[in-house]
Amino acid sequence: MVGMDRRQVLVGLGALTLAPRVAAEPRRVEIRPKVQQVIEGGRTHTLSDTIFEVPSDYAGQEIGLKIGPEAVIDVLRIRVAPGAHDIDRFMQIGPGVHIGLLDVEATRQTDHSDEKLDGFVQIRADDISIEEMRFNRIDRCVLVHRAARVRIGSFECKSYSKGMRISRSRDVTIGRFRAAASSPNAVLGKPGENGLIIYDCRRIELPEVDISDAGEHSIYVAGGAAERFNSDIHFGQVTSRRAGLSGFKCKSPVTPARDISIDRLDVYDSAYAAQNGKNEDALRVENCTGFRLRELTARRAERPVSCRAGIYLNGVRDFHLESGHVDSPRGPMVLITDYRDFDNDGIAITELNGSRLGSHGYYVHHTRGRLLSGLQVRGGVLDEVAGDAVRIEGNARIPPGTDRIRIAARDVQGALVRGAEGVDVEVTDLG
Repeated sequence: MVGMDRRQVLVGLGALTLAPRVAAEPRRVEIRPKVQQVIEGGRTHTLSDTIFEVPSDYAGQEIGLKIGPEAVIDVLRIRVAPGAHDIDRFMQIGPGVHIGLLDVEATRQTDHSDEKLDGFVQIRADDISIEEMRFNRIDRCVLVHRAARVRIGSFECKSYSKGMRISRSRDVTIGRFRAAASSPNAVLGKPGENGLIIYDCRRIELPEVDISDAGEHSIYVAGGAAERFNSDIHFGQVTSRRAGLSGFKCKSPVTPARDISIDRLDVYDSAYAAQNGKNEDALRVENCTGFRLRELTARRAERPVSCRAGIYLNGVRDFHLESGHVDSPRGPMVLITDYRDFDNDGIAITELNGSRLGSHGYYVHHTRGRLLSGLQVRGGVLDEVAGDAVRIEGNARIPPGTDRIRIAARDVQGALVRGAEGVDVEVTDLG
């Protein structure tokens, strides 16, 4: 390929072994349907002077570009032409591949994909390293599925419906994750329209996450429908802006998620869809054992309210929040329920402040007679409470001497304490 005329177009089934050269303009390689291109494995490829062009649709499961095992690539640029927009799964990365920069951009927004395992880039192998990934106008960017030891230095997408899905994978690290600007195809509140979804995974590390304009949830830790579940998922600094529903959601319908942690969670204008008043919380945790959050902030920036509930807990065991502030929720600051028919056991919340609350401060609403044990609330000030400072109602099973709430409040329109039989509650009235 050395000295190849740049007017030539590489076609046909086989391996691309492009050698480096100096050119005044980039080499352009067209990739058309039914003719899969392969970048040869086991070699180092310098492709910074090459642009791979996609002039036609790639619907279904057809792969247009395959990266062979152990290939090393400095830069891989892919451009989707105006006539191509129906693309479900275009590129597949083999095991042991290292890429410096992967840059994908479409001239017009690609179409929405409905299959859960769709994604422009398919990572379904082990020991893959990518220093930087950038996507623009790609509706569903990346799928990581049944992979292990995947390291991504940074990920960035603009104009997206579904940023990245990580499913049934382990030992995945993404140094910086950023998603911004929803696709014209995105629908507020539609299931699956998440910036990041993690599904039945082990040992995932995300030190820095910043997601804006997700149609559904900014981050959704999902799965747990049968014997599989999420465990050992750690987030550092997480920022959510204008999520259609919840800023951060963790839910398992059957088998609980385990050991989920966040250093700091900042949520702005969650519940952007404001459709039905449910599932639109800053932090929503359902059926989880071992959830740690050092600091939570929920605020409004562009909307009249910041979220539905600052924190929604349903069937949690061993939940710890060290500090935080919830401002201007439409509903309560903290809502604890047993709607999914699980116990709530071992909830510890310290130094959580609330202001301009749309209803209650702490609202315990059990309707299925499940256990409420080990609830320990210590510190924090509630200011401008439209409902009660603490309200407990329903039919929770409360073991004697296990639950205690100690907070301060001012400007409470309702009662300081209502219906707290079985729970040791002390609210200091500040005015």
